[in-house]
Amino acid sequence: MAKNKFDAVFIGNTLETLLIANKLKSMDKSILVIDENAEPVESIFEDVIHNFHLQAESVGEFDITATEEVRDIQTFESAKWQAFLGFGNQPPAFLSAIEPYLKNNKNRWSTSHTKLTEDLTSALQGDIVYKTKISGFEITDKKIQSITINDSKLITANVFVFSNQNEKLTDWFQPDHLGRKNFQKLAKTSYWTRIELNVKHENTEITMDKDHLLTGSTENAIPLFGTFYKNPEDFICSKWISFLPAELTDDSEAAGLVLREMKRQIKRGYPNAFDGLVFEKIKVIPFSDAEILADLNKDCTLGNLTNTFMASGQWSGTAGIDGKLTQANRCMRALEEYLAFEQTEAAPQE
Repeated sequence: MAKNKFDAVFIGNTLETLLIANKLKSMDKSILVIDENAEPVESIFEDVIHNFHLQAESVGEFDITATEEVRDIQTFESAKWQAFLGFGNQPPAFLSAIEPYLKNNKNRWSTSHTKLTEDLTSALQGDIVYKTKISGFEITDKKIQSITINDSKLITANVFVFSNQNEKLTDWFQPDHLGRKNFQKLAKTSYWTRIELNVKHENTEITMDKDHLLTGSTENAIPLFGTFYKNPEDFICSKWISFLPAELTDDSEAAGLVLREMKRQIKRGYPNAFDGLVFEKIKVIPFSDAEILADLNKDCTLGNLTNTFMASGQWSGTAGIDGKLTQANRCMRALEEYLAFEQTEAAPQE
């Protein structure tokens, strides 16, 4: 990465970033994506759970087609399968994070989430830098002028787009930057870490045409959502998700408790689910979900920072993939207007 001046720098390699960055690149804008994580590896599982959106607004200009699908959700209670009717008066603390998956009517993408992100990432080859940690900002005239990464390299840009790490905003910026009320609201935001259990089964008696919400009957039961599907090799696979308070992400005992409870509940409904197990993979996505109560400006900027855009779906007011697509569209429109205005202002006057 010899270059250090860009039209747009993206903080976080997320679906929102991939969609917007590819659009800007097609408009001949110079972009850079920095991500604190290691380079992702190819998954052997389809991301079937996250392969749907819930409303037409979210698709916008990103050309993602889908077909409508109705899938009942069943739960296992009183030693039998029955329709899931809701949590009643005991909803989980992470209700806003799991709720999008509990819709019966879904619009299933024509391409998988996994394939889409792989294609978008490939198109940005050379524009994404991994293992980068932001170590400083230079802010003047209500704009981020530059950022320092890994304590050494200075990066400047016309706009900076944040698509994750919302939990760090109160560490990176001052109340005067974000707005004092927003700063207080962000400091009080509860974040959740998504725990995913992917399983490739040898053989099991399952229901392929329904989704599952398992919640158990004990006081400390942890709700989880899941589905079974067949992969291209005709193996039966399943994917299950639940959530952990983000502040406990590095607590191996807390994460282990969630995983043990997930497996216990799966085995209640499918006693032979783990017999002849072919493969399983556990994925932990820290700070994946949140219900942010702070307010963005109409142009998707935050507080008094005029060239700082928030693309994360956590700002959309809608959880899940739908929120990601909705916020990506909003942010894309705002960026186009801002960059067009900046270009006009920078053009020489006759």
